[in-house]
Amino acid sequence: MTFSSLEHYMTEVKSNIELYFGLPSNEGQQKLVDELCIKYGYPFEEMSFNEFEFFYERTQLKPQQDENSFFELCFILAVGEKVTIPKVTLEKYMHRGYEYPKLVIHDE
Repeated sequence: MTFSSLEHYMTEVKSNIELYFGLPSNEGQQKLVDELCIKYGYPFEEMSFNEFEFFYERTQLKPQQDENSFFELCFILAVGEKVTIPKVTLEKYMHRGYEYPKLVIHDE
């Protein structure tokens, strides 16, 4: 059986890609978040998400209207050609009673 003979059985499936993030991955990041928690009086969870949100927002900025954002450039480098990236949102998820950030790449 060839691939072309299977085409009538195939259906288009759309789904989102969710990238889950957790605790700081090294001692330097942990120290930074701890210092910010003390300085601003925020709980670790909230400060960790705020720092991730700050990073996420910077990756979405475009130097000029017709230029690519950092996030778009990452896709272009990975694929090897200019692509239109789907919508990306920052959300939260719960794990063992704690909230962590996740990025959702939406299938449009």
